[in-house]
Amino acid sequence: MPQSLYAPSDLDVKSHLPEHLRRYVPEALYMLHVIECRRVFYSETRTEYVPLKAEYLRNVMTRQNCKSLVDAMEAAKLIECDHKCIKGQKSFGYRLGPLLNTSTFRPIPTPKRINKRIDKIDMKKSTLPIHLHLDHHVHQVTIDYEDAKNSLTLDELADKLLPLDMIQDRAFWFTPDPYGRVHSNITSLPSKLRQFVRLGEKRSRVHFIDVVNSQPFFLSVVLVNHYNNASSLKSFYSVAANGNFKPQQQGEREGGEEHAHYDGQFIIPKLIKRLDYPKDVNDYIRLTESGQLYERLQQLWNCDRDRAKKLFFAFVLYCRKFDNDYRESFKANWPNVLGVIDQLKSKDYRHCGQMLQRAESAVVIHGACETLRQTAPQSPLLTIHDSIGTTEEHLPQVLDVFKAAFKGLGLSPRLKIGEELRNGPGSLYKARPGYMQGIDASGAEMAV
Repeated sequence: MPQSLYAPSDLDVKSHLPEHLRRYVPEALYMLHVIECRRVFYSETRTEYVPLKAEYLRNVMTRQNCKSLVDAMEAAKLIECDHKCIKGQKSFGYRLGPLLNTSTFRPIPTPKRINKRIDKIDMKKSTLPIHLHLDHHVHQVTIDYEDAKNSLTLDELADKLLPLDMIQDRAFWFTPDPYGRVHSNITSLPSKLRQFVRLGEKRSRVHFIDVVNSQPFFLSVVLVNHYNNASSLKSFYSVAANGNFKPQQQGEREGGEEHAHYDGQFIIPKLIKRLDYPKDVNDYIRLTESGQLYERLQQLWNCDRDRAKKLFFAFVLYCRKFDNDYRESFKANWPNVLGVIDQLKSKDYRHCGQMLQRAESAVVIHGACETLRQTAPQSPLLTIHDSIGTTEEHLPQVLDVFKAAFKGLGLSPRLKIGEELRNGPGSLYKARPGYMQGIDASGAEMAV
């Protein structure tokens, strides 16, 4: 249960509600708390709508009063709704209304009746051992609050102050999603503020190990899955939002077919030689292992690197299947790779992104982190999706296990240690310029 709700610090919500609904101020504050905190969860700005599931709101705000209270809050300009709902795909989106656009939020004790309702929901949830392990380390986090706050511009304060405040107030949260990823105070923290994160009683600096070209590279993990399973996509596994492994449900099929799930591990029945892969697939895998895919696309599409990355995501990897020049030129170079992407999208274009998230969590959470939980439980661990963070003392061991998780798949991605360490004070490898640019999974230094 949340120890605190985050409520507007500069507005009396009660005075903006109709008299017959003023007894439900705790429910109104809860909804404002959820909108603002879910925005933080999704790392979005206040101008964007946050999807909120109606059933969950009704469970906390009560079925009898939820709709009338939400309507009253919208009429009072406390909230805004996009009024767009697609059954089974999208809930109504909400954002703070004009009265609260520039408000700061402060913690208040959660009203008892709200806590009781939330507890009923939380009792239905369970977690895996690795989730408990990672959650424990999130609760060991502190932050250099004043330095972090001072690094924000005036324009950034409204959007980015709450994630800082939540860590400073010890208001921790940790949520596994249906694709195996975990979301926490750390995943929602803006990247420019991660350099201020500290771990444990010693307040040690945290160093994050990242996969270079991570999203294209995890497509390579999917390609290995495909070609090591007789050219058939097998699901990695499905992790329910409550942390339980469960059979894949109808309507959540990948690659156009329904497959049995594995028990939380990425399993390759038989690791075949990569020489047996099609030539273009091997080429694509090598480019993502070396972190050079965007540079190749940059040449192919005659644009700068950042634009090549955006075009790849927008017109090849995550788009609906349709014809465009970028897709066709990609197909001319990597036809079998695009064939696997199209197979993923055969029923729903979103399945491609979902499969990449499962691949990522299979290796990072249920591979490397689970190994560390069992073999080195003393090693502090924080995750930000494709990256693993730890302290300087434990960095070599965590790096070795991370590399081994990929090596078991026959892959060797380029890894790097966070940007803030290269140029900031106390840089871990300050005396070895170039080393921080990258480490391939074989352990070789990659000076640049």
